Amino acid sequence: MRPWSTVSISFLAFVLLTNAATQPQPPPPPAVPGLGETIEVSIVNLDVIVTDKQGNRVRGLTKDDFTILEDGKPQTIANFSEYGAESRAGVSTPETADAPALPDPTQKRTIVLFIDSFKLPPFRKDPIFDSLKKTVHGIIRKGDAVSIVRWNGEAITLLEATDDLAAVDKTLDELSQASTGVAPDGLTRMRMELAEIQSFRSRALAAMNARGWGVTGDNTGAPLDVRANAVWAKVELQKKTAVLKSLLLGLSGEQGKKAIFFLSHRFSMVAGLEFMILGGQNPIDPALRAEFDTERLVLSVADTANAAGVTLYPLYPEGLGQATFSDATTSMTDVVREATPTPDAAFDHRVLNNETPVLGSIARSTGGLSASGKDIVDLLPRAADDFTTYYSMAYRTETRRQDRKHKLAVTTKNPEYRIRTRGDYVEKSDETNVRERIISSLFGVRPESKIAIDAKVGKVTKTGRSRYTIPLRVSLPIEALTTIDQPNGDFAGSFSVYVAWGGILGEISDITQARQQFVIPRGDAEKAAQSTFTYDFDVLADERTERIAVAVLDDVGKDVGYFYITLPPRSQMMAEGK
Repeated sequence: MRPWSTVSISFLAFVLLTNAATQPQPPPPPAVPGLGETIEVSIVNLDVIVTDKQGNRVRGLTKDDFTILEDGKPQTIANFSEYGAESRAGVSTPETADAPALPDPTQKRTIVLFIDSFKLPPFRKDPIFDSLKKTVHGIIRKGDAVSIVRWNGEAITLLEATDDLAAVDKTLDELSQASTGVAPDGLTRMRMELAEIQSFRSRALAAMNARGWGVTGDNTGAPLDVRANAVWAKVELQKKTAVLKSLLLGLSGEQGKKAIFFLSHRFSMVAGLEFMILGGQNPIDPALRAEFDTERLVLSVADTANAAGVTLYPLYPEGLGQATFSDATTSMTDVVREATPTPDAAFDHRVLNNETPVLGSIARSTGGLSASGKDIVDLLPRAADDFTTYYSMAYRTETRRQDRKHKLAVTTKNPEYRIRTRGDYVEKSDETNVRERIISSLFGVRPESKIAIDAKVGKVTKTGRSRYTIPLRVSLPIEALTTIDQPNGDFAGSFSVYVAWGGILGEISDITQARQQFVIPRGDAEKAAQSTFTYDFDVLADERTERIAVAVLDDVGKDVGYFYITLPPRSQMMAEGK
């Protein structure tokens, strides 16, 4: 059963909150122009890094030295610029030693530092944060923007977009202190994280019982504690992915050079792999691995980045840990219900291999760089050079507002040069953009709302054990919608309503979409401009449902309105509805 059902629509109500049951149904409206396929010409921008075999930046090339391929077909380069400064370290001009010095880049630079919650000893943590501060100082100029977001189970913006480097340093110093901890050996890390998820575990177990999974095990043979911890890890990863996509979507409208530096703690191919290993799953049961395989989810972040024109620099600060398991006395019997086998000596390597391959894939796909552990300090100066010494080029292409990915490749006449740029151009439909933003809002990142919609919860009805029906009424001002003049003088338009809910364990319902076309008679236009459409839904919910997100898309004008509701306890909603 789908978690939503549309039960009534108040169609074209020129007074607020009309009753759909008594509203006469108008004749079908004519087709509204703009709802079919449209072809537009779009500009695809590419920032290209060119190095020689030694890794030195190559300068002095012209657009005739480059070929851009979209899906294997050569494209005409419409715009071309080279940015660089001869004083930058590591920059060379092997074939153009007398090339004139170029001015500093004039493109605005926008970067986000997304820093996960992790703990490192000072001797490992301090060089990373010091290098990060130096990198920001090397990138940001007056008029640029850097923001800092902390992830600790939810996204917290510690510093809004600014070019104030003193404020950046202060915030990073505070984060550095918060990231100081014991050496990240596998055992200590697991003890710390198990302590963090005790409150989550109780909710996870309750949810599993509600789903009929039982409390003593399941058909994969994995101990319940292992599964509960893996569920927690997967929920965290899903939430983090949604927030990253939301940040990327927020950067899509920015001009110039854009990047996110992501210092990750858990962004892996298999969610909770370390818990499985410590729980005795060695080798990992194939069914369990498939259930918690999150590689495609993680890699989808690269698609969103390429659609927004953002370069990603994913970094794994913990690198290779220091885990040693000399004997069974180091087992975790004090925090896990049953004794767990001592992990093998390759535990840390397996954890590292679970984290770093997808980070590398994300970096390559978006034209960025990736590193782990102490190698981050060596990588960051190269990342800073990406903002000062590069080629910027663009070509025109036709887009259809459809979900399509196009493979990109850039080559040079000299086959020995190495090229780094994003590997895809991603088109996204209006519907996909709305769906991604409505999901991000469920995880705490609120998109900009261009239509002032409102939503109200009605009287809640209990329909069964832990089952509830929550009426939801959405209203929007008619004047906010774009209409098309009709031959007879009437005005026609269309809007789509999207609704989804989020649960306490990070679940997300299916997104229900309903499209409604409308016609405003010419004589009612003035009255309609002062009136409101209403739309009614019944939300089929259970004890897990705690928040609802609503979006309304103007199908003609393409503006979107968003609304977010945090639900009070069921008992309170039912009492208020009496």
